Amino acid sequence: MNKLGKLFILSAPSGTGKTTIVEALLAQMDPQYPLARVITYTSRKPRSGEVDGLDYCFISNADFEQKIQEGFFIEYSCVYEAYYGSPWSIRKGLSEGISYILVIDRRGAQLVIPQLECITIWMEPPSIEALKERLESRAKDAPEVIKRRLEIAAQEMAQERAQKMYQFCIIKYDFELTIVQLKSF
Repeated sequence: MNKLGKLFILSAPSGTGKTTIVEALLAQMDPQYPLARVITYTSRKPRSGEVDGLDYCFISNADFEQKIQEGFFIEYSCVYEAYYGSPWSIRKGLSEGISYILVIDRRGAQLVIPQLECITIWMEPPSIEALKERLESRAKDAPEVIKRRLEIAAQEMAQERAQKMYQFCIIKYDFELTIVQLKSF
């Protein structure tokens, strides 16, 4: 009898460092506890250094919309003028005993949670000011995009405080401590 894999969902406001944390976590994981990151799809253009199929599967808006029509995604949304979505194929992997960590936003998590058994983790920065400093220092977005990301982050953080959706919550004060906390889950 196959042991089912586990699905972990990690959500955080945009720019909090979800993917960086997950990559570090996966690099430190004991091989006897295999865990793979779900490679999600997006219609946005790759940023400098991003690799198709490793960071995201980069596809056009038209291809994304075709995949929506085909029922390819377990969840998808249009955020910051681009589509983002998670493939249904993770369900097959879970049934084969593969465990995954899915890095998605709060809206995506709301769609996945009722469909698949999962362990949910919310991560947030110590403050909006700390997030603003991080977004500005990474210099990947225009000031108006940073402003919009901060507005959405504040809304998401307030939503989680008002109506808890996640089983676990981490405040990302320290990079290494955050990884230790994730490992404990």
